[in-house]
Amino acid sequence: MKDDWDSYFCTVEDKPSSIVINLGLAEEADAISHPVLCYVSILLRNPDPEGFPAPDEEETIAAMEDSLMESFHAPDTGRCAGHCLTDGRLDVFFYLDSGDNWSERVAAVLDHFPSHQWEAGSHDDPEWELYFGFLYPDDVCMLHIQNRRVCDQLTEQGDDLSVSRRLEHLAIFRSHENATTFAATAREMGYAIDSMEETDPLAEMEQDGQEPFSMATDSASLRVWQVRLSRPDCPDASDEISLLLFNLAREHNGEYFGWSCASLDS
Repeated sequence: MKDDWDSYFCTVEDKPSSIVINLGLAEEADAISHPVLCYVSILLRNPDPEGFPAPDEEETIAAMEDSLMESFHAPDTGRCAGHCLTDGRLDVFFYLDSGDNWSERVAAVLDHFPSHQWEAGSHDDPEWELYFGFLYPDDVCMLHIQNRRVCDQLTEQGDDLSVSRRLEHLAIFRSHENATTFAATAREMGYAIDSMEETDPLAEMEQDGQEPFSMATDSASLRVWQVRLSRPDCPDASDEISLLLFNLAREHNGEYFGWSCASLDS
Protein backbone atom coordinates (compact mmCIF):
# COMPACT_ATOMS: atom_id res chain seq x y z
CA MET A 1 0.00 0.00 0.00
CA LYS A 2 1.47 3.33 -1.09
CA ASP A 3 0.13 6.36 0.78
CA ASP A 4 0.45 9.75 -0.86
CA TRP A 5 -1.45 12.32 1.18
CA ASP A 6 -2.23 15.86 0.15
CA SER A 7 -4.92 18.46 0.67
CA TYR A 8 -6.75 21.27 -1.08
CA PHE A 9 -9.51 23.80 -0.43
CA CYS A 10 -12.75 23.89 -2.39
CA THR A 11 -16.48 24.41 -1.88
CA VAL A 12 -19.00 21.68 -1.14
CA GLU A 13 -22.64 22.73 -1.49
CA ASP A 14 -21.42 26.35 -1.52
CA LYS A 15 -19.62 25.89 1.80
CA PRO A 16 -15.86 26.39 2.32
CA SER A 17 -14.29 22.94 2.56
CA SER A 18 -10.94 21.32 3.15
CA ILE A 19 -10.33 17.92 1.60
CA VAL A 20 -7.47 15.61 2.49
CA ILE A 21 -7.00 12.75 0.01
CA ASN A 22 -4.79 9.71 -0.27
CA LEU A 23 -3.66 10.22 -3.86
CA GLY A 24 -1.76 6.95 -3.75
CA LEU A 25 -5.02 5.03 -3.97
CA ALA A 26 -5.59 6.27 -7.52
CA GLU A 27 -2.72 4.07 -8.65
CA GLU A 28 -3.83 1.15 -6.50
CA ALA A 29 -7.65 1.38 -6.72
CA ASP A 30 -8.09 -2.00 -5.06
CA ALA A 31 -11.85 -1.90 -5.47
CA ILE A 32 -12.17 -5.66 -5.89
CA SER A 33 -10.78 -6.33 -2.41
CA HIS A 34 -12.37 -3.28 -0.80
CA PRO A 35 -15.72 -2.54 -2.48
CA VAL A 36 -17.56 -1.09 0.53
CA LEU A 37 -17.46 2.60 1.43
CA CYS A 38 -17.56 3.15 5.18
CA TYR A 39 -17.76 6.63 6.62
CA VAL A 40 -17.68 8.37 9.97
CA SER A 41 -19.16 11.84 10.39
CA ILE A 42 -17.93 13.75 13.45
CA LEU A 43 -19.85 16.86 14.49
CA LEU A 44 -17.81 19.86 15.62
CA ARG A 45 -18.80 21.38 18.94
CA ASN A 46 -17.79 24.95 18.23
CA PRO A 47 -17.04 25.55 14.54
CA ASP A 48 -15.75 28.90 13.41
CA PRO A 49 -17.80 31.07 11.01
CA GLU A 50 -16.48 29.10 8.02
CA GLY A 51 -17.45 25.76 9.54
CA PHE A 52 -13.92 24.68 10.54
CA PRO A 53 -12.85 23.66 14.06
CA ALA A 54 -11.82 26.39 16.46
CA PRO A 55 -8.21 26.18 17.72
CA ASP A 56 -9.21 24.64 21.05
CA GLU A 57 -11.02 21.80 19.23
CA GLU A 58 -8.43 20.96 16.58
CA GLU A 59 -6.38 18.67 18.83
CA THR A 60 -9.36 16.49 19.78
CA ILE A 61 -10.61 16.21 16.21
CA ALA A 62 -7.12 15.24 15.05
CA ALA A 63 -6.87 12.62 17.79
CA MET A 64 -10.22 11.11 16.80
CA GLU A 65 -9.16 10.84 13.17
CA ASP A 66 -5.79 9.37 14.16
CA SER A 67 -7.56 6.69 16.21
CA LEU A 68 -9.76 5.79 13.24
CA MET A 69 -6.72 5.60 10.99
CA GLU A 70 -4.86 3.32 13.39
CA SER A 71 -7.85 1.00 13.55
CA PHE A 72 -9.02 0.79 9.93
CA HIS A 73 -6.19 1.86 7.60
CA ALA A 74 -4.08 -1.24 7.05
CA PRO A 75 -2.81 -3.12 3.97
CA ASP A 76 -4.87 -6.25 4.51
CA THR A 77 -8.09 -4.83 5.92
CA GLY A 78 -8.90 -1.50 4.33
CA ARG A 79 -7.89 1.90 3.01
CA CYS A 80 -8.55 5.40 4.24
CA ALA A 81 -9.49 7.39 1.13
CA GLY A 82 -9.43 10.75 2.86
CA HIS A 83 -11.62 13.20 4.69
CA CYS A 84 -13.73 16.28 4.07
CA LEU A 85 -14.01 19.05 6.63
CA THR A 86 -16.98 21.31 5.91
CA ASP A 87 -20.02 22.98 7.45
CA GLY A 88 -19.25 22.01 11.03
CA ARG A 89 -18.40 18.34 10.54
CA LEU A 90 -15.55 16.06 9.60
CA ASP A 91 -16.39 13.14 7.28
CA VAL A 92 -13.75 10.40 7.17
CA PHE A 93 -13.99 7.78 4.41
CA PHE A 94 -12.67 4.22 4.29
CA TYR A 95 -12.88 1.44 1.73
CA LEU A 96 -13.17 -1.97 3.39
CA ASP A 97 -13.89 -5.52 2.34
CA SER A 98 -17.10 -5.49 4.37
CA GLY A 99 -19.31 -3.03 6.22
CA ASP A 100 -20.55 -5.61 8.73
CA ASN A 101 -20.85 -4.23 12.26
CA TRP A 102 -19.29 -0.98 11.11
CA SER A 103 -21.03 1.24 13.67
CA GLU A 104 -20.06 -1.10 16.49
CA ARG A 105 -16.45 -1.15 15.31
CA VAL A 106 -16.36 2.64 15.18
CA ALA A 107 -17.94 2.89 18.63
CA ALA A 108 -15.14 0.77 20.07
CA VAL A 109 -12.72 3.44 18.85
CA LEU A 110 -14.59 6.71 19.37
CA ASP A 111 -16.30 5.98 22.67
CA HIS A 112 -13.00 7.14 24.17
CA PHE A 113 -13.99 10.63 22.98
CA PRO A 114 -17.31 11.30 24.78
CA SER A 115 -17.08 15.04 24.09
CA HIS A 116 -18.17 14.67 20.44
CA GLN A 117 -21.18 13.26 18.67
CA TRP A 118 -20.68 11.15 15.57
CA GLU A 119 -22.51 8.85 13.21
CA ALA A 120 -21.34 6.06 10.95
CA GLY A 121 -22.66 4.30 7.87
CA SER A 122 -21.65 2.21 4.90
CA HIS A 123 -22.80 1.24 1.41
CA ASP A 124 -21.48 -0.59 -1.62
CA ASP A 125 -19.23 1.48 -3.87
CA PRO A 126 -17.49 -1.09 -6.10
CA GLU A 127 -16.27 1.54 -8.57
CA TRP A 128 -14.93 3.85 -5.83
CA GLU A 129 -17.22 6.59 -7.09
CA LEU A 130 -16.87 8.71 -3.96
CA TYR A 131 -13.08 8.61 -4.19
CA PHE A 132 -12.83 9.52 -7.87
CA GLY A 133 -15.99 11.61 -8.11
CA PHE A 134 -15.87 13.59 -4.87
CA LEU A 135 -12.54 13.43 -3.02
CA TYR A 136 -10.23 13.42 -6.02
CA PRO A 137 -9.14 16.97 -7.00
CA ASP A 138 -10.23 18.44 -10.29
CA ASP A 139 -7.58 19.60 -12.75
CA VAL A 140 -7.23 23.07 -11.27
CA CYS A 141 -6.96 21.82 -7.69
CA MET A 142 -4.42 19.23 -8.82
CA LEU A 143 -2.45 22.02 -10.48
CA HIS A 144 -2.32 23.88 -7.16
CA ILE A 145 -1.19 20.70 -5.38
CA GLN A 146 1.61 20.19 -7.88
CA ASN A 147 2.66 23.82 -7.56
CA ARG A 148 2.81 23.54 -3.79
CA ARG A 149 4.89 20.39 -3.98
CA VAL A 150 7.47 22.04 -6.23
CA CYS A 151 7.59 25.08 -3.94
CA ASP A 152 7.94 22.86 -0.87
CA GLN A 153 10.92 21.11 -2.45
CA LEU A 154 12.56 24.46 -3.14
CA THR A 155 11.85 25.66 0.39
CA GLU A 156 13.39 22.51 1.85
CA GLN A 157 16.56 23.41 -0.06
CA GLY A 158 16.58 26.81 1.63
CA ASP A 159 15.33 28.65 -1.45
CA ASP A 160 13.70 32.07 -1.36
CA LEU A 161 10.53 31.73 -3.44
CA SER A 162 10.18 35.49 -3.81
CA VAL A 163 13.35 35.73 -5.90
CA SER A 164 12.75 35.73 -9.65
CA ARG A 165 14.47 33.18 -11.85
CA ARG A 166 13.83 31.28 -15.10
CA LEU A 167 10.69 29.14 -14.78
CA GLU A 168 10.33 26.47 -17.45
CA HIS A 169 6.89 25.24 -18.57
CA LEU A 170 5.61 22.37 -20.69
CA ALA A 171 2.40 22.07 -22.74
CA ILE A 172 1.33 19.38 -25.21
CA PHE A 173 -1.01 19.66 -28.21
CA ARG A 174 -2.58 17.30 -30.72
CA SER A 175 -1.75 19.38 -33.77
CA HIS A 176 0.97 21.66 -35.03
CA GLU A 177 -1.61 24.41 -35.59
CA ASN A 178 -2.73 24.30 -31.96
CA ALA A 179 0.86 24.35 -30.74
CA THR A 180 1.73 27.27 -32.99
CA THR A 181 -1.19 29.46 -31.96
CA PHE A 182 -0.51 28.70 -28.29
CA ALA A 183 3.15 29.62 -28.73
CA ALA A 184 2.27 32.86 -30.50
CA THR A 185 0.04 33.98 -27.62
CA ALA A 186 2.63 32.91 -25.06
CA ARG A 187 5.25 35.06 -26.82
CA GLU A 188 2.92 38.05 -26.50
CA MET A 189 2.83 37.31 -22.75
CA GLY A 190 6.62 37.55 -22.59
CA TYR A 191 7.53 33.88 -22.80
CA ALA A 192 10.45 32.53 -24.78
CA ILE A 193 9.61 29.42 -26.81
CA ASP A 194 12.55 27.14 -26.05
CA SER A 195 11.42 24.28 -28.28
CA MET A 196 8.44 23.00 -30.24
CA GLU A 197 8.72 19.46 -31.53
CA GLU A 198 6.63 16.46 -32.49
CA THR A 199 7.00 13.52 -30.13
CA ASP A 200 5.48 10.19 -29.07
CA PRO A 201 4.61 10.69 -25.36
CA LEU A 202 3.30 7.16 -24.86
CA ALA A 203 6.63 5.64 -25.77
CA GLU A 204 8.47 8.11 -23.56
CA MET A 205 6.14 7.62 -20.58
CA GLU A 206 6.28 3.84 -20.85
CA GLN A 207 10.06 4.07 -20.90
CA ASP A 208 9.98 6.20 -17.75
CA GLY A 209 7.37 3.98 -16.07
CA GLN A 210 4.78 6.77 -15.94
CA GLU A 211 1.02 6.65 -16.41
CA PRO A 212 -0.20 8.13 -19.73
CA PHE A 213 -1.81 11.56 -19.59
CA SER A 214 -5.47 12.00 -20.52
CA MET A 215 -4.90 13.01 -24.17
CA ALA A 216 -3.05 9.73 -24.70
CA THR A 217 -5.49 7.29 -23.12
CA ASP A 218 -7.64 6.88 -26.24
CA SER A 219 -4.86 5.73 -28.52
CA ALA A 220 -2.18 3.04 -28.51
CA SER A 221 0.08 5.39 -30.47
CA LEU A 222 -0.20 9.17 -30.48
CA ARG A 223 2.03 11.80 -32.04
CA VAL A 224 1.68 15.18 -30.39
CA TRP A 225 3.41 18.54 -30.38
CA GLN A 226 5.37 19.45 -27.28
CA VAL A 227 5.98 23.12 -26.47
CA ARG A 228 8.60 24.13 -23.92
CA LEU A 229 8.58 27.77 -22.87
CA SER A 230 10.18 29.89 -20.17
CA ARG A 231 10.12 33.32 -18.55
CA PRO A 232 11.71 34.94 -15.48
CA ASP A 233 9.18 34.76 -12.64
CA CYS A 234 8.99 34.17 -8.90
CA PRO A 235 8.04 30.65 -7.76
CA ASP A 236 5.71 32.06 -5.11
CA ALA A 237 3.53 33.38 -7.97
CA SER A 238 3.31 29.93 -9.59
CA ASP A 239 -0.40 29.45 -8.92
CA GLU A 240 -1.39 32.55 -10.88
CA ILE A 241 1.17 31.97 -13.62
CA SER A 242 0.44 28.29 -14.19
CA LEU A 243 -3.33 28.80 -14.13
CA LEU A 244 -3.04 31.33 -16.99
CA LEU A 245 -0.98 28.85 -19.04
CA PHE A 246 -3.32 26.00 -18.08
CA ASN A 247 -6.32 27.91 -19.42
CA LEU A 248 -4.41 29.06 -22.51
CA ALA A 249 -3.43 25.47 -23.34
CA ARG A 250 -7.04 24.32 -22.91
CA GLU A 251 -8.21 27.07 -25.27
CA HIS A 252 -5.98 25.52 -27.92
CA ASN A 253 -7.00 21.90 -27.27
CA GLY A 254 -3.88 21.13 -25.30
CA GLU A 255 -2.74 20.23 -21.81
CA TYR A 256 -0.43 22.15 -19.50
CA PHE A 257 2.04 19.92 -17.67
CA GLY A 258 3.45 22.22 -15.05
CA TRP A 259 6.70 24.05 -14.39
CA SER A 260 10.15 23.58 -13.00
CA CYS A 261 13.14 25.73 -12.14
CA ALA A 262 16.60 25.54 -10.68
CA SER A 263 17.09 26.38 -7.04
CA LEU A 264 19.10 29.50 -6.26
CA ASP A 265 21.99 27.34 -5.02
CA SER A 266 22.17 25.35 -8.26
